[in-house]
Amino acid sequence: MENDVQAGQFVIVNGNKRFLGQITRPSTFNPAFSDPRLIQFHERGGPDIKVLYPEEEWTIADALIIGEIGPNGLDITGSHPRPGDMVALADQTILRDIFEMGTDIVLGRLNGHPDTLLQLNKDVLYDHVLITGKTDSGKTYTGAVIMESAVEAGLPVIAIDPHGELGQMSMPNDVDVEVEKLKEAGLQPRGYHTVQYAPPDFAKGDIKPFTITAGELSFSDIMAIVGLPGDIQQMILLRTMELLRRRMGSNYDLNQLTNEIERYGKTISKESSADTTSLRLQSLSDYGILGRGIKPQDLVKPNTITVLTLPGVDDFMQQIVVSILARKLLRAREVGEIPPFFLYVEEAYLYAPNTENPPSKDALIKLVRQGRKFGIGVGVSTQQPSNVDGKIIAQCHLKIILRLDASSDLNYITPWLGPESRYYTSMLPSFPNGRAIVTSKDLKRPVIVDIRARKSKHGGRTGAAVRRPTNSSSPSTFQTHLSRLGVKEE
Repeated sequence: MENDVQAGQFVIVNGNKRFLGQITRPSTFNPAFSDPRLIQFHERGGPDIKVLYPEEEWTIADALIIGEIGPNGLDITGSHPRPGDMVALADQTILRDIFEMGTDIVLGRLNGHPDTLLQLNKDVLYDHVLITGKTDSGKTYTGAVIMESAVEAGLPVIAIDPHGELGQMSMPNDVDVEVEKLKEAGLQPRGYHTVQYAPPDFAKGDIKPFTITAGELSFSDIMAIVGLPGDIQQMILLRTMELLRRRMGSNYDLNQLTNEIERYGKTISKESSADTTSLRLQSLSDYGILGRGIKPQDLVKPNTITVLTLPGVDDFMQQIVVSILARKLLRAREVGEIPPFFLYVEEAYLYAPNTENPPSKDALIKLVRQGRKFGIGVGVSTQQPSNVDGKIIAQCHLKIILRLDASSDLNYITPWLGPESRYYTSMLPSFPNGRAIVTSKDLKRPVIVDIRARKSKHGGRTGAAVRRPTNSSSPSTFQTHLSRLGVKEE
């Protein structure tokens, strides 16, 4: 075997059968230096061992057998090489046949084989994507690579962006080193048609206001926001929402909802409870999110990345917005109002945490579970994979694992990596930015990939959304409502 092999490279084993292997532990060996008698003889003044035994040192290595190469490609048959089979570094032709599985997604170069790209078909996005790695490992950067590929493959993209990092995808990458890497891969920098939305108080400049109708709030949403302490109040609200939706769908505003509550209260002789319910619901207007709403068709557009930018927005309000967005998109896709699309959720633990139940959690779980059959792909990113609800993680068949070093995270991902998991997890803490272990149901074993350079500009953490100043000298409407109800705000 060649002397310059390195861990992670692929080899071909040629015998009666052909196998693809991956080097795990390379080392050098010279039999003369393994004999202590020769070493002692040299130390006592004898001639140089290299003069007595001039043969070159050998390179030996442990290798993991990935699978057997047959007429239909790589397969896991359980067979293994025999002693005496010849071993050589895998050439580019063989690796391309195995790892270039499509043309839609150019994910990056195989580590140790810079001439070979890992390429996937866009259908892998419908099986959902998980990107995980610690801070500054390249999660957002990798997510942008996936989104670029989705748009170019004909899928509109909607991105949930809590940090305001994705708006600059409208501009081409202008970092010289990265532009050169793109050219080496036969790619060019470019920007993408990008439209940004934010809640009205955070919309500024080119960022459009994202509003919802009162009818798009579920009963659970309203209960989470304002709360109704009495069973009668809750019954009045639930029954009123049912009546309105039968007549108007979700196209009713807050005034129509409160008027209907008061009318229904009279019909059941519960005017006092209805008045209290109506008064509490008036506080929904304080959140600045209610309005005419946005049609799904305005969010899901061909050749477009639609970014819901949320820096500075309260976590709870983010969860409400994401909950409504997920329900709206799934419902619209179910009835064919919008084309297939890809939804990318940055920092998914904010919206579907493993140990809590915010309003957005159930909506995202339902979207992920049902999305594939309706042509919806979902990508989620997180610093710690164990922080995201396991029902979502389990549905993500393409996993991109960047640098991790916490033992809890390494233990969590171990089942994803197969029988040689210890080999992979031992390397993860020292991965440079942008290097990842990639697993999917189409790959027979995990592979190590250097994620390609972005075509679009990386926004870093320079969020553009800024909250408009408000008049803080007078009490808020919400405080007024609390005062009327005899409730003290703590």
